[in-house]
Amino acid sequence: MRFRAVVPALLALSWLSAAAGDPWLMQGHDAQRTGRSSASGPVAPQLKWSYDLASRVQDNASPVVGPDGTIYVPSEESFYAINPDGTLRWEKTYRSGDSWRMRSAPALSPDGSTVYALGSWLSSSDTHVRALNALNGDLLWEYGPLVGQVTYSSFAVGSDGTVFVGTWEPALYAINPNGTLKWRDSTSGRVGAVEAVPAVDSNGNVYVNKNLDGLLALDSNGVLKWRRTDVGGWYGWRTPAIGLDGTIYVADDSVYAIDPAGRSKWSRSIGDPGYFAGVAVSSDGSVIYTARSGGKVYALNAGTGQTVWASTIGDSTEQFGGSPVLSGNGILYVMGAGNRVYAVVASDGELLWQYTLSSFAIYWGPQSPALGPDGTLYVLSSGDLGIAGGVIPARLYAFYTPPPAGAIMPNPPSQLAFGGVQRGGSQERVFRISNVGGTTLSVSDISVGGVDVQDFAVRPSVAMIEPGYSQPVTVTFSPTSSGPKSAALSIVHNAVGSPSSVALSGIGTEPAPVMSASTTSLSFDNVRVGSSTARTFTVGNEGLAPLTVSQMTLAGVGATLYTATPATFTVDPGSPAQVVTVTFTPTLPGQWRATLSIVHNAAGSPAVVALSVTALPAPPAPTRLVLTRGNGEVGLTWGASGASDLSHYVVYRNRTGSSPTGTDSLARVAKTDTSYVSGGLSSLPVGTYYYWVGAVDSVANRALSSSVSVVV
Repeated sequence: MRFRAVVPALLALSWLSAAAGDPWLMQGHDAQRTGRSSASGPVAPQLKWSYDLASRVQDNASPVVGPDGTIYVPSEESFYAINPDGTLRWEKTYRSGDSWRMRSAPALSPDGSTVYALGSWLSSSDTHVRALNALNGDLLWEYGPLVGQVTYSSFAVGSDGTVFVGTWEPALYAINPNGTLKWRDSTSGRVGAVEAVPAVDSNGNVYVNKNLDGLLALDSNGVLKWRRTDVGGWYGWRTPAIGLDGTIYVADDSVYAIDPAGRSKWSRSIGDPGYFAGVAVSSDGSVIYTARSGGKVYALNAGTGQTVWASTIGDSTEQFGGSPVLSGNGILYVMGAGNRVYAVVASDGELLWQYTLSSFAIYWGPQSPALGPDGTLYVLSSGDLGIAGGVIPARLYAFYTPPPAGAIMPNPPSQLAFGGVQRGGSQERVFRISNVGGTTLSVSDISVGGVDVQDFAVRPSVAMIEPGYSQPVTVTFSPTSSGPKSAALSIVHNAVGSPSSVALSGIGTEPAPVMSASTTSLSFDNVRVGSSTARTFTVGNEGLAPLTVSQMTLAGVGATLYTATPATFTVDPGSPAQVVTVTFTPTLPGQWRATLSIVHNAAGSPAVVALSVTALPAPPAPTRLVLTRGNGEVGLTWGASGASDLSHYVVYRNRTGSSPTGTDSLARVAKTDTSYVSGGLSSLPVGTYYYWVGAVDSVANRALSSSVSVVV
């Protein structure tokens, strides 16, 4: 178990509102699959109780919670109703052999009086939807058998009580609250099984992914409105979620935002999703949250798809299944592969706590957590699947925040180690003082003492912290001399354990330059033989002593084709970075690579910048340039260049006869023309004038004709 004793200000506990939180009626909380509860979730991994089930739990068997706090959980052999204190309310065993192995999460009616359970995924003979009395488990009605085996798909229950569920037929069923069929969607040509959990908007429109078939939108009568085959993936396991404005979000290989008419608003590629990946939607609809492979959790702007924050909360092998759960006090809960549940601060992605379960969890199934009306977090582990080794029961865990009793300050960090800091420089470390109690935490003094007190500073010096809030404390290390430094931070407060102490340490080092280059590689566009292209980068100094670059050398097969300037320079502390220009002038076509070594007086010398470019043959020059003198004008004609990417021609004129530059440009001629007339000859000063025609390609490389001349 891992616990970070920090409660950011946005996580203020509200013990009055927590009791009035809403129930978790179905997987994803509601028919829109927002994953959001108004209840305040646990700020620390305090285990309230756990309950062992008699058999394993299948992939999609997430818990749901009624208005009275009763938790409903399916297993392979039984269906359980568990009281909020962890005792059994009732248990129903329906399985005969493999005839009713429940794979999916149950759901509750809008008033919480009826709980719906789905039959076997192994046998097509018992694929029934069963409605049970939530108080005692008595059978109210059953509908079925459904056509085809049931899948991972779990229930959605609309605001009018309509029950939606998918099968492997494929079909999506809509069943009335009295157990009669409302409609069944099994449209010809749509061949994929319904394995995802459907979402239902406030108008009764249903959105669901189908394997091989994409995201479908059906109206309240089951009529297809639109279909997006580019969303949903090969396996349509991704659960849609619906925002406050009706936008549909799907966390597939990319995250998609689609308007109610089926048009794309945005899409964002952020890495592989977990199986059955879903999203949670913030209370104001402005942010969505999703967990991805590699232990990463993202918060995205719901309107644009831009990253609000991205956080790696597990190691690179961590996988997430199901959808995140968002509490009313701003905590995001996600289920990990290695029997782990994580709590993340929704505002910035910081890991709040992590808890390792003692029972096996299936990461590829969407066993999403659930929040009860009182803020208790329920997490279900699957038990042994023949993977973990040995017999491990499925287990339901309940986490909670104990009632407050007085001001409580969790232990601050035992030490802050700064490492090496140059004399004359400084470095900051920040930690938080938190109040997880029920009355105001008064911090009357925060001060530094000890041997090297002059090298450390702290702010603020006092604080008043209300229950559920925290205060950041900044400690600054500014060594005045070289060598090891140590001090102690004292925190005087009105909670148990005052004063609290934090050991401070650091090492003062002599000022030195710190070289930084803006890049480690430069890649040039295609460059024609006979022309040149320049690229720049910068060399900066992040240290406290002058940085001297004494030499820059080029090496590699293309080294002679590059130049780098300036070759030597100095960058003083705090001065702007030096711009270095690298120019490539090819003489032969081909791939030319080289390395630029920058020799300097800081650590890590020499720094190396890799150079690469493709040199293209020079465009063919215009041929057969002919000058004809007329009455006060000169006519020029030439043979076409023949360059495949010819852009245009340029006519040049000067009096020196040397190769023309841009200032000698006389006119630009379309690539389809091979002639030009220059007037005003009689007004020119007496002398000899030389003319050229240059062929210019699409990347501004130029090839010149031979010159012709005229005497005025």
